Amino acid sequence: SSTGKLDPEAVERAITALRRLKQIADGYQVNELRCIATCAVREADDGEEFRRRVKQEIELDVEIISGEQEAHLAFCSVSRAFQLEGKETAVADIGGGSTEIILASGNIVEAVCTTPLGAVRLTEMFADAQGQFDANYEKMVAWIDRELKRRTKQAILQPHVLIGSGGTFTALADMIAAGRGQAGSPRRGFELTRAEVSHMADRLRKMSAKA
Repeated sequence: SSTGKLDPEAVERAITALRRLKQIADGYQVNELRCIATCAVREADDGEEFRRRVKQEIELDVEIISGEQEAHLAFCSVSRAFQLEGKETAVADIGGGSTEIILASGNIVEAVCTTPLGAVRLTEMFADAQGQFDANYEKMVAWIDRELKRRTKQAILQPHVLIGSGGTFTALADMIAAGRGQAGSPRRGFELTRAEVSHMADRLRKMSAKA
Protein backbone atom coordinates (compact mmCIF):
# COMPACT_ATOMS: atom_id res chain seq x y z
CA SER A 1 0.00 0.00 0.00
CA SER A 2 2.94 2.38 0.52
CA THR A 3 4.74 1.83 -2.82
CA GLY A 4 1.93 0.74 -5.14
CA LYS A 5 4.01 -2.29 -6.10
CA LEU A 6 4.09 -5.91 -5.01
CA ASP A 7 6.74 -6.74 -2.44
CA PRO A 8 9.58 -8.52 -4.30
CA GLU A 9 10.04 -11.17 -1.62
CA ALA A 10 6.30 -11.89 -1.58
CA VAL A 11 6.35 -12.23 -5.37
CA GLU A 12 9.14 -14.82 -5.20
CA ARG A 13 7.29 -16.76 -2.49
CA ALA A 14 4.11 -16.70 -4.55
CA ILE A 15 5.87 -17.97 -7.67
CA THR A 16 7.58 -20.73 -5.69
CA ALA A 17 4.24 -21.78 -4.20
CA LEU A 18 2.48 -21.73 -7.59
CA ARG A 19 5.26 -23.81 -9.17
CA ARG A 20 4.98 -26.39 -6.39
CA LEU A 21 1.19 -26.52 -6.60
CA LYS A 22 1.34 -27.01 -10.36
CA GLN A 23 3.81 -29.86 -9.91
CA ILE A 24 1.41 -31.53 -7.47
CA ALA A 25 -1.51 -31.03 -9.87
CA ASP A 26 0.53 -32.45 -12.75
CA GLY A 27 1.37 -35.45 -10.58
CA TYR A 28 -2.34 -36.13 -10.23
CA GLN A 29 -2.80 -35.62 -13.99
CA VAL A 30 -5.17 -32.70 -13.47
CA ASN A 31 -6.20 -31.43 -16.89
CA GLU A 32 -7.72 -28.09 -15.93
CA LEU A 33 -6.40 -25.48 -13.51
CA ARG A 34 -7.85 -22.09 -12.64
CA CYS A 35 -5.52 -19.58 -11.02
CA ILE A 36 -7.06 -16.34 -9.75
CA ALA A 37 -5.56 -13.24 -8.15
CA THR A 38 -7.38 -10.80 -5.91
CA CYS A 39 -6.85 -7.38 -4.34
CA ALA A 40 -3.05 -7.15 -4.15
CA VAL A 41 -2.46 -8.01 -7.80
CA ARG A 42 -5.58 -6.13 -8.85
CA GLU A 43 -4.33 -2.85 -7.33
CA ALA A 44 -0.57 -3.17 -7.86
CA ASP A 45 1.13 -1.13 -10.56
CA ASP A 46 3.15 -4.21 -11.47
CA GLY A 47 0.27 -6.69 -11.31
CA GLU A 48 0.48 -7.35 -15.06
CA GLU A 49 4.22 -7.99 -14.74
CA PHE A 50 3.47 -10.61 -12.08
CA ARG A 51 0.96 -12.26 -14.42
CA ARG A 52 3.53 -12.36 -17.23
CA ARG A 53 6.15 -13.96 -15.00
CA VAL A 54 3.74 -16.68 -13.87
CA LYS A 55 2.81 -17.37 -17.49
CA GLN A 56 6.44 -17.46 -18.69
CA GLU A 57 7.95 -19.37 -15.78
CA ILE A 58 5.12 -21.73 -14.79
CA GLU A 59 2.79 -21.73 -17.80
CA LEU A 60 -0.19 -20.73 -15.70
CA ASP A 61 -2.71 -18.08 -16.73
CA VAL A 62 -3.55 -15.80 -13.80
CA GLU A 63 -7.05 -14.33 -13.91
CA ILE A 64 -7.47 -11.12 -11.92
CA ILE A 65 -10.99 -10.95 -10.49
CA SER A 66 -12.93 -7.96 -9.18
CA GLY A 67 -13.85 -7.38 -5.56
CA GLU A 68 -17.45 -8.23 -6.35
CA GLN A 69 -16.46 -11.54 -7.98
CA GLU A 70 -14.31 -12.27 -4.94
CA ALA A 71 -17.29 -11.61 -2.66
CA HIS A 72 -19.63 -13.85 -4.64
CA LEU A 73 -17.12 -16.72 -4.57
CA ALA A 74 -16.82 -16.37 -0.77
CA PHE A 75 -20.61 -16.39 -0.42
CA CYS A 76 -20.90 -19.41 -2.70
CA SER A 77 -18.55 -21.29 -0.38
CA VAL A 78 -20.46 -20.23 2.75
CA SER A 79 -23.86 -21.06 1.27
CA ARG A 80 -22.70 -24.62 0.57
CA ALA A 81 -21.35 -25.06 4.11
CA PHE A 82 -24.18 -23.54 6.18
CA GLN A 83 -27.96 -23.55 6.20
CA LEU A 84 -28.87 -19.92 5.51
CA GLU A 85 -32.59 -20.31 4.77
CA GLY A 86 -34.72 -17.97 6.89
CA LYS A 87 -31.72 -15.97 8.08
CA GLU A 88 -30.35 -12.57 7.25
CA THR A 89 -26.60 -13.11 7.12
CA ALA A 90 -23.44 -11.06 6.84
CA VAL A 91 -20.38 -12.80 5.42
CA ALA A 92 -17.00 -11.13 5.95
CA ASP A 93 -14.13 -12.42 3.81
CA ILE A 94 -10.85 -10.97 5.10
CA GLY A 95 -7.90 -11.07 2.71
CA GLY A 96 -4.52 -9.39 2.62
CA GLY A 97 -5.54 -6.25 0.77
CA SER A 98 -9.30 -6.06 1.19
CA THR A 99 -12.31 -7.32 3.09
CA GLU A 100 -15.50 -8.13 1.23
CA ILE A 101 -18.78 -7.96 3.13
CA ILE A 102 -21.78 -9.77 1.68
CA LEU A 103 -25.29 -9.23 3.04
CA ALA A 104 -27.81 -11.89 2.17
CA SER A 105 -31.39 -12.94 2.85
CA GLY A 106 -31.30 -16.71 2.85
CA ASN A 107 -29.31 -17.68 -0.25
CA ILE A 108 -30.02 -14.40 -2.06
CA VAL A 109 -27.25 -11.79 -2.06
CA GLU A 110 -28.74 -8.39 -1.27
CA ALA A 111 -25.58 -6.25 -1.16
CA VAL A 112 -21.83 -6.53 -1.67
CA CYS A 113 -19.45 -4.06 -0.01
CA THR A 114 -15.75 -4.07 -0.90
CA THR A 115 -13.49 -2.36 1.64
CA PRO A 116 -9.71 -1.72 1.83
CA LEU A 117 -9.56 -3.45 5.21
CA GLY A 118 -7.08 -6.20 4.39
CA ALA A 119 -4.89 -7.72 7.10
CA VAL A 120 -1.60 -7.00 5.31
CA ARG A 121 -2.68 -3.49 4.27
CA LEU A 122 -3.60 -2.56 7.86
CA THR A 123 -0.32 -3.99 9.15
CA GLU A 124 1.62 -1.82 6.69
CA MET A 125 -0.42 1.24 7.64
CA PHE A 126 -0.55 0.97 11.44
CA ALA A 127 2.05 -1.46 12.83
CA ASP A 128 5.46 -0.19 13.97
CA ALA A 129 8.83 -1.56 12.89
CA GLN A 130 8.49 -4.43 15.40
CA GLY A 131 5.05 -5.36 14.09
CA GLN A 132 3.22 -4.00 17.13
CA PHE A 133 -0.09 -2.15 16.92
CA ASP A 134 -0.56 -0.91 20.47
CA ALA A 135 0.55 2.70 19.88
CA ASN A 136 -1.73 3.08 16.84
CA TYR A 137 -4.52 0.72 17.86
CA GLU A 138 -7.19 3.34 18.58
CA LYS A 139 -6.26 5.21 15.41
CA MET A 140 -6.61 1.99 13.40
CA VAL A 141 -9.99 1.16 14.94
CA ALA A 142 -11.28 4.67 14.18
CA TRP A 143 -10.12 4.35 10.55
CA ILE A 144 -11.79 0.95 10.21
CA ASP A 145 -15.04 2.32 11.65
CA ARG A 146 -15.03 5.24 9.21
CA GLU A 147 -14.40 2.96 6.22
CA LEU A 148 -17.13 0.53 7.27
CA LYS A 149 -19.68 3.31 7.72
CA ARG A 150 -18.74 4.93 4.42
CA ARG A 151 -18.80 1.74 2.37
CA THR A 152 -21.86 0.07 3.91
CA LYS A 153 -24.12 3.13 4.28
CA GLN A 154 -26.42 1.96 1.46
CA ALA A 155 -27.02 -1.43 3.08
CA ILE A 156 -30.46 -1.79 4.66
CA LEU A 157 -30.33 -5.41 5.79
CA GLN A 158 -29.82 -6.08 9.52
CA PRO A 159 -28.01 -9.45 9.79
CA HIS A 160 -28.85 -12.04 12.43
CA VAL A 161 -25.49 -13.77 12.14
CA LEU A 162 -21.94 -12.98 10.98
CA ILE A 163 -19.94 -15.71 9.24
CA GLY A 164 -16.22 -15.18 8.75
CA SER A 165 -14.23 -16.52 5.79
CA GLY A 166 -10.48 -16.54 5.25
CA GLY A 167 -7.24 -17.23 7.07
CA THR A 168 -7.65 -14.42 9.61
CA PHE A 169 -10.82 -16.03 10.96
CA THR A 170 -9.24 -19.48 10.92
CA ALA A 171 -6.26 -18.22 12.92
CA LEU A 172 -8.59 -16.46 15.39
CA ALA A 173 -10.59 -19.66 15.84
CA ASP A 174 -7.40 -21.65 16.40
CA MET A 175 -6.20 -19.27 19.11
CA ILE A 176 -9.51 -19.14 20.94
CA ALA A 177 -9.96 -22.91 20.65
CA ALA A 178 -6.51 -23.39 22.20
CA GLY A 179 -7.53 -21.10 25.06
CA ARG A 180 -10.61 -23.26 25.61
CA GLY A 181 -8.49 -26.42 25.56
CA GLN A 182 -10.03 -27.48 22.24
CA ALA A 183 -6.94 -27.42 20.03
CA GLY A 184 -7.22 -29.63 16.98
CA SER A 185 -11.02 -29.53 16.72
CA PRO A 186 -12.68 -28.74 13.35
CA ARG A 187 -12.98 -25.04 12.54
CA ARG A 188 -15.95 -24.92 10.17
CA GLY A 189 -18.89 -23.50 12.08
CA PHE A 190 -16.72 -22.67 15.12
CA GLU A 191 -18.64 -20.09 17.18
CA LEU A 192 -16.94 -17.15 18.88
CA THR A 193 -18.43 -14.74 21.38
CA ARG A 194 -17.94 -10.98 21.14
CA ALA A 195 -16.19 -11.07 24.54
CA GLU A 196 -13.69 -13.70 23.35
CA VAL A 197 -12.82 -11.70 20.24
CA SER A 198 -12.42 -8.50 22.27
CA HIS A 199 -10.17 -10.23 24.80
CA MET A 200 -8.01 -11.79 22.08
CA ALA A 201 -7.65 -8.46 20.26
CA ASP A 202 -6.53 -6.84 23.53
CA ARG A 203 -3.86 -9.54 23.99
CA LEU A 204 -2.60 -9.43 20.42
CA ARG A 205 -2.31 -5.64 20.19
CA LYS A 206 0.37 -5.69 22.89
CA MET A 207 2.42 -8.46 21.29
CA SER A 208 5.07 -8.24 18.60
CA ALA A 209 4.82 -10.27 15.41
CA LYS A 210 7.74 -12.39 16.63
CA ALA A 211 5.98 -13.21 19.89
